[in-house]
Amino acid sequence: MSFTSLLDDAYWPVTSAIGFVNAPLERVAEVNERWRRDLYGDAVRVVRASEGFPAVLNRLEPLTQGAYPREVWVAAGEWSAYFDCARGGTDARPPTSVISQRLGVRSVVVTLERHEWGKANPRGRLGSVQFALYRPGEPSERLVRYVAAHFESRWEWHEWGEVLPFEETEQYGARRVRDRLTSEMVGRYCRALGIDLFDPGFYGPEAVFFDTGRPPRLETTIAQVQAERGVVPGRPRVPVE
Repeated sequence: MSFTSLLDDAYWPVTSAIGFVNAPLERVAEVNERWRRDLYGDAVRVVRASEGFPAVLNRLEPLTQGAYPREVWVAAGEWSAYFDCARGGTDARPPTSVISQRLGVRSVVVTLERHEWGKANPRGRLGSVQFALYRPGEPSERLVRYVAAHFESRWEWHEWGEVLPFEETEQYGARRVRDRLTSEMVGRYCRALGIDLFDPGFYGPEAVFFDTGRPPRLETTIAQVQAERGVVPGRPRVPVE
């Protein structure tokens, strides 16, 4: 089975999870700056990045663990997309939750991790395909729909909330759990919401970079993380069955 990822994993792990807030970049950046300055004061640095997408993702290096001081919000049609410097993959849920709740708009978080783990590749990535849609509520943001096919020690299927009109529910009965939700299906789900998930031209060129100044741990480059996990962009180590 094929697997589709943004930029063919060239910026993995940054692009293994992506958050979206259903508001223009200007509004999102303004609210995010206010929130970050409330937390970290004058240490926060804000840059309106001009290099376009995906080059702006290079600003996130070095990737870190424990604290994620660098983040980028990128214009994405009627949405704004979120990426950060977490070496384990963008931690999109917390910031998208705060910003969407403060703006009173929907948010989406997707996870797209190619499954490469196996006896021949024990360092390989554990597969995970997830789609989550949230809406603002009181006192906090509400999960509308969540579907996921995820591998830990085995493949697991998770489904919560009311089925959305565009879901391909007939696929959820597939014998193999990993076949119940594919990256291509998530791409179509996102497209139904106005998000062209896998098209690099959908993102940018406008972007706003934030550095909160928090002290990070275990700094490393994107290339180093890829080498540690045996990731070769565009060439899966273990063929997807």
